[in-house]
Amino acid sequence: MKLKDYFVQERIDPVRFAVDNGFSVTSIYRYMRGGKPHFPKAIALERATKGKVTVQDLRGINVL
Repeated sequence: MKLKDYFVQERIDPVRFAVDNGFSVTSIYRYMRGGKPHFPKAIALERATKGKVTVQDLRGINVL
């Protein structure tokens, strides 16, 4: 799932999510627009979204 879709589906404010989970607001908006986080940040985002947004989703990796 894309990060922006996660926020819509879960009705979560991206700014609140960033603050509550230790991310910069700028970074969250960058990732929502398709920016690819480094792996440590992608892993942290996957954990913060409880697996609904995966590292593969964030990094654009196709796993067979």
